[in-house]
Amino acid sequence: MIITRFAPSPTGTLHIGSVRTILFNWLYAKANNGKFLLRIEDTDKERSKPEFVENIFITLNNLGLDYDDEVVYQSQREKRHQEVAYKLLKDGRAYKCYCTEKELSDERDFARAHNQTPTYSRKCRNLTEDRDGPFTIRLKTELTGALHFKDLIQGDCSVKNEHMDDMILLRSNGVPTYMFAVVIDDYDMNITTVIRGTEHLNNAYRQLQIYKACEFTPPDFAHVSLIHAEDGTKLSKRNGAKSVEEYQKEGFLKEAILNYLLRLGWSYGENEIISMQDCCKIFDIKNVRSSSARFSLDKMLNINSIYIRNLSNLDLVEKLQTFDNKNRYSKEGWKRVELGMDGLKSRSRTLSELLLMSDIYGYEDNYYEKIMETTDIKNIEKFIDETLTNPWNTNNAEIWLKNFLEKTNLKLKNIAPALRLAITKSKVSPCLFEILQNLGPDLVLKRLKNAITTIL
Repeated sequence: MIITRFAPSPTGTLHIGSVRTILFNWLYAKANNGKFLLRIEDTDKERSKPEFVENIFITLNNLGLDYDDEVVYQSQREKRHQEVAYKLLKDGRAYKCYCTEKELSDERDFARAHNQTPTYSRKCRNLTEDRDGPFTIRLKTELTGALHFKDLIQGDCSVKNEHMDDMILLRSNGVPTYMFAVVIDDYDMNITTVIRGTEHLNNAYRQLQIYKACEFTPPDFAHVSLIHAEDGTKLSKRNGAKSVEEYQKEGFLKEAILNYLLRLGWSYGENEIISMQDCCKIFDIKNVRSSSARFSLDKMLNINSIYIRNLSNLDLVEKLQTFDNKNRYSKEGWKRVELGMDGLKSRSRTLSELLLMSDIYGYEDNYYEKIMETTDIKNIEKFIDETLTNPWNTNNAEIWLKNFLEKTNLKLKNIAPALRLAITKSKVSPCLFEILQNLGPDLVLKRLKNAITTIL
């Protein structure tokens, strides 16, 4: 059985790159009828915060990425980590290191001063007797030969053992290092495939040394290339590396977020839009590209707009009501929004934009701070007079407006901009005929009179 995992450190909110890693792990497990597990790597007690743990759960829940079995907390497994470390010590595959922080710092400074890579000198490796004082436990890495493995995404990977350090497994206070704890936890959780970012590729070499020393069968590794900004630079808060929660607050649908992240490194023919349900049947981590992906907000907005247009008008109204969370309109106002939704959703890329445009139909009154000077009050007054004496009905707004223009010798361009601005408070809106028909003459009159009062 394929078993994947996501193992975040709760030291900050999950950004968009982390969510793509979650998605690939989740999909690979689902596509193979396997399991997707969650482990919280909270051994960094100073930086790990409860609110960041909560953010992990909220993000997974908001995106519908469910995990299997109980959550594993790394901090609760210290005894197990210590047990394995001391077994390695007993078996002669690890050793006690009594070097102080100052001694290690002096070694590093000396190496840098002589243009050498700072590595531990291994001077405690061949001690035959225990000493008094605190000690760490270090791994006895192999000194010759090379380590090879085949990454499911990056292909053949290798490193000479002489370039490997005798890494610390257990600190002097008994706390395991990240490098060591990850191996023990993955082994005990029966993880078969470790899918993570390429920034962890060098860690794989070191962790495979630990697997070998422990005589554990290692998992398959799949290192996903990083997401860069459009200009090829590192993705930052400024150019896209925001949390999912922030994107959802801006009006992105979870389905669109997942669809876009899926396309950053993985593709299926020419299909731009693909549902998670379909992807669960066909996804394979081996089809993820090894080259870096580039984040484009415009492309993500385009995919979001497609998902918005494909939703039913009623579904969109319900999503807007949840998104707004302020009882923005009356019951009748929301009905008008639903009635005019075809024209609104075709012009909106996010729920934020859609909600803003929904004001056209939602509010009973429009309140004006300023109407543009181009507004032609006389033509609007003619329109009001005609509406009062001969209002249009729910089916003939377009015919009514054309008859009005013919009767008054006006052209649509002479009155449409002023009417649109006065009725909607915006120079951009759905078709004027559509607005008149959906709002009805009574509400249009109310808004026009309010607009003229404000102007005068």
